Amino acid sequence: MKFPAFARRISSLFVVCGFALAIAASAQNNKPIRLRNPLSTAPTPVRTQSLASKPAPTSGLFVIQFREAPKPQWRAQLAKLGISLLHYVPDDAFVAKFENVSAAEIRALGYVQFVGEYRTEQKVHLRLQQAAKSAKGDNLEIAVLLSAKANESDAQLVKGLFTQLTQETKLSGGRD
Repeated sequence: MKFPAFARRISSLFVVCGFALAIAASAQNNKPIRLRNPLSTAPTPVRTQSLASKPAPTSGLFVIQFREAPKPQWRAQLAKLGISLLHYVPDDAFVAKFENVSAAEIRALGYVQFVGEYRTEQKVHLRLQQAAKSAKGDNLEIAVLLSAKANESDAQLVKGLFTQLTQETKLSGGRD
């Protein structure tokens, strides 16, 4: 029995639409994290990592990427676990402050795409890194903006990294 030409065209259309949806779904799972200084490797889905050897809870700055735009209940759950979402990073990612949190447990959450440490080379603008290398021991005059959520111990830690502090301002949008 032969299909009429119309039926063959419709079935071909369904096959093409199926491929397009599959490609779109796989692209969604490999969203980039658009930091000013990008990650050295592309984020990979976190499901492949084993939770058998959970590292001890840690504190510090991390990058968290969600599978989709974060929902209010996800934000609330992360806050209860000791995570503050500090700064949005496209696509569906945040710089987050962990307070005594196991990164492996966060990776296991179904709505999390990626969790990784927010490293120094990602925090400092590339041009500033290059200027510091070329300064060779000379002081550079720079401005640093701390998060409005930075506590006094964070501020003291940052101040200790400088040879000279000429000005400090406490603004509602952050410490300058």
